[in-house]
Amino acid sequence: MNAIGIFLLTIAMTFAYAAAYFILKKQKYSFITGMRNRTNEEIKKLQKSGYMKATGRLYLIIAIELTIGLLLTMLGISYAFEIAVGIFVLLFVVGYIYIQKYELKERRQTAYLSSVITGFITIGIVGYILSRGFLGNELVISDEQIEITGPYGVEVSLQEIREVELLDELPEINVRTNGYAFGERLMGNFSVEEYGSGKLFVHRESKPYLFIELDGTYIIINSKDVEQTRKWHNQLQEN
Repeated sequence: MNAIGIFLLTIAMTFAYAAAYFILKKQKYSFITGMRNRTNEEIKKLQKSGYMKATGRLYLIIAIELTIGLLLTMLGISYAFEIAVGIFVLLFVVGYIYIQKYELKERRQTAYLSSVITGFITIGIVGYILSRGFLGNELVISDEQIEITGPYGVEVSLQEIREVELLDELPEINVRTNGYAFGERLMGNFSVEEYGSGKLFVHRESKPYLFIELDGTYIIINSKDVEQTRKWHNQLQEN
């Protein structure tokens, strides 16, 4: 189970439900960006135009989407967390651009422009982060070396390998020094309990983990396919 993903989705979902409730039921607008800088007259005009209700409904739709994403993540569906985050971002960006139609006429054009620019930047950044999690790492074993393909990949001579074993539990992460950590994916350079600094290429929810001890460092890798991880272990033992 993706504990970190579940925690993040729970926080985001709770916030979205709270925002929808206060906007739609209590007519409290502190959850809406920029309302504190609006005059009372502008707020009344936005209420009349439907801006407030549209924003509250957007939060409600997002909350429902996050609820579904949370349930799927708790059920252990592959990449449910990443997909939920991706849909959330798209809903928020498209919805935020759409509700500018209810903005005050004198601010509408500027609001459209700023929301579109912000939306494209947000989608680009989040899309890049999420896409990294879908990129796989494979362990390629030859007569002289092993190669880990994909992001943060590395080549290691077989002579450098001191020990290989399967770990039933992933050591606790102390710090990410240069790598990727999002959802269930860990890739790159990390420092972990017991072993110190090394490289991880891990799907957290797909036990076991193949530990490869090297001269002064290590690699921990696994596949979403449990049998593939065991196959890598057997191949390295034979070498």
